[in-house]
Amino acid sequence: MKKSRFSEEQIAMALRQVEAGTPVVEICRSLQITEQTFYRWKKKYRGLGTPEIRELRQLREENKKLNALVADLTLDKHILQESLKKSSKTPGAAPVGRVGTGCVPGVGSPGVSHERVCTVEHRVPIAEAIAGSA
Repeated sequence: MKKSRFSEEQIAMALRQVEAGTPVVEICRSLQITEQTFYRWKKKYRGLGTPEIRELRQLREENKKLNALVADLTLDKHILQESLKKSSKTPGAAPVGRVGTGCVPGVGSPGVSHERVCTVEHRVPIAEAIAGSA
């Protein structure tokens, strides 16, 4: 989606100016936007003040970070599942995830580096980390 050249605060200021009595045409001319854009803003940001707009922006940024985290964890899960499938097919293979067993080359999805597979495979399970710190 194309990023607006106006911040949410600038948009809120334009909407407040119209509420104060400035004609829409004059605001559109000063901001160099079409009336359609102005009414789209009005529909999207109706009733939002500056604090609510800032909170909305923070929530969007947090959502973006959380989505990236979920994508990363999903990739880790996929890598581990592929590694588990390959190790269970190999007779006499060492258990996956134990330090010192080495990594299996070629495990994982195309585009996933060997280092990433090794990092994911050798993480200490949460239960072991808790038991070790106690």
